[in-house]
Amino acid sequence: MTSLEEVAAHLPSARIPIGELSDELGLSAAEMKVYRRFYGLAEVCREPGGTLTDLTGIKERTQLEQSIAVWRWNRLLRAQHIEVEPRRLTESIWVSMFFNNFLPSNIGGDVIRISDTARRTRSKTLATTIVLVDRGLGVLGLVLVAAVSATIVGQLQGHVPSPIWPVWLWAAFAVTIAVAVFLVWAPSMFARLLKPLTAFNPAWVGERIEKLTKALERFRDSPGALAECFIGALCVQALLIVYHLAVVYALNIPIGIWDLAIIVPLSSVVQMVPVSLNGFGSTGGIFAGLSAHCQ
Repeated sequence: MTSLEEVAAHLPSARIPIGELSDELGLSAAEMKVYRRFYGLAEVCREPGGTLTDLTGIKERTQLEQSIAVWRWNRLLRAQHIEVEPRRLTESIWVSMFFNNFLPSNIGGDVIRISDTARRTRSKTLATTIVLVDRGLGVLGLVLVAAVSATIVGQLQGHVPSPIWPVWLWAAFAVTIAVAVFLVWAPSMFARLLKPLTAFNPAWVGERIEKLTKALERFRDSPGALAECFIGALCVQALLIVYHLAVVYALNIPIGIWDLAIIVPLSSVVQMVPVSLNGFGSTGGIFAGLSAHCQ
């Protein structure tokens, strides 16, 4: 596996004056003057064989990714017998993406999704359950992709791909599956485990446990919806990996797809830890942490 320290230090082979990019980027003479005088940017590094299409493609990828997210969310809502216009869900998805920039971790926007869902379900408990199930299926997909990729790298390249051994990833996946099966197929037993919480406020807590149990029972009656949403989560991960592959290809960085299929999911999991806004810094941390083991 290519050392990520080398990746971080990589620079495109050619330097060109920024003025040569004005027409291609649609920048006016005044804007070019700002870049030169205010930012001190006179030259940029550019890979001759790479294109902006190779490097970005972010608009199309983001639109497709969000379309899948809307479809997954809508599928889970319909499993709860709730009908919402996809346009409304799309608006909520984009608003939540915006608020991700100001809330801890990259799941801060889920607060917005829960708020919007609660208006339609008339229940914050049900709205929270739906969003958490959606997020849980996404995490399950992340762990599966990382486990499969780590196993493939170990078998084909004969080395440990990261500080986390494949067996640990498979163990995490198995535990997550076991917990998910327990919650969905035995909601009444889960409710009994939560019953001691009613000591704090019997009426309020009891009502929430009842709503949670009914929501899980409806998911149990719609296993197809859960399976489809899980497949959708895998598709989103595939899009992210292909996007990062296009970036490294455009920059002429020698790193393989199976390596990225480990790094991208693991960094996405770390981004969920609420230690920074939108996960800024945590992604770089996980990349740096893996670099010492990714040779």
